[in-house]
Amino acid sequence: EGAAYSGAVAPLIGCADANLDEQGCTVSLSGARQGALEGDAMPSHDVSRTDAGMNVTFRDFARQPGTDDVYTLTATATDAAGNVTESSTTFSVNVFGSTYAFAEGTQRLRGTYLPQARDVEIREFNVSGLKPGESRITVVHNDRTETLASDEFDTRTDTEDGYRRTTYTIPARRFAGDGFYRVLVRSVDLAGNVSENTMEGKDADRRESAEVSFAVDSTAPTVSVPGLASGATYAGGTGRAIAIDAKDNLGVDHAELRIDGRVVREWNGDTSLGEMPRYELKADGIAHDVTVSVADKAGNQTSATYDAVTVGAAAEHGRLPVIPCVI
Repeated sequence: EGAAYSGAVAPLIGCADANLDEQGCTVSLSGARQGALEGDAMPSHDVSRTDAGMNVTFRDFARQPGTDDVYTLTATATDAAGNVTESSTTFSVNVFGSTYAFAEGTQRLRGTYLPQARDVEIREFNVSGLKPGESRITVVHNDRTETLASDEFDTRTDTEDGYRRTTYTIPARRFAGDGFYRVLVRSVDLAGNVSENTMEGKDADRRESAEVSFAVDSTAPTVSVPGLASGATYAGGTGRAIAIDAKDNLGVDHAELRIDGRVVREWNGDTSLGEMPRYELKADGIAHDVTVSVADKAGNQTSATYDAVTVGAAAEHGRLPVIPCVI
């Protein structure tokens, strides 16, 4: 009663009565998740008569994820006089261990960049329940790994559809610094299975891992145009090449260049890792407002504006003509 099995599961039911009727010994099986098992859903079993009565012998339950469940097995014996005896036992089949799911907010943050830290909520589902004191939460921040003490995160346990659900909430303060984070969950259940959310087949559909990784970037990016200044006039008959220096501590998402409020160039991706994007300002002798903007992968934005920048003709027109002097 209440046992958890991760290996072979082949129940044997014995109905002892020398005067069992034709129905003799019948069995029924139901799962907390699957409901009553009938027809092809019922695990294979054999019925045999013995000198003492009848036996019902189950073959090993199918080794597939859908078999993991909390079962109630009921045997009913009826003798020739119509006396009926019934006995039930509850046990769990737990071959594949835990699966993991996420609160909506945690599901959305997986694989993203955040402008500020948030709580992380991970839900672990297990047929048998977990061994007390065997669960472990580890936070990896960049290249530093820290296993949290039990009082550094919250744990709640309840039941959902026959499964024991353990909910871990790691507070946002554990992700206070900028950088890349991973949250690792490890547990041992009452059937002896070791589960980790980084293992394959541990998501709710048992298809993939259930990793939790994200980045926190609360620092705004920087952007400038080296060699450009507001109110400056630059000589140049064909134009002036400028470079956009856009940087971020974790990663630039995109940058753009506006002249007099109109977007003339956009760059997508992390430009801070390669050569700076360049653009040629026309030599038209007209003063223009030049604005460069950058956004990082967390959505932080920065811009810089250079007012009244003139390239070309105005610089040349501003010179006094050279008059030859003959003596």
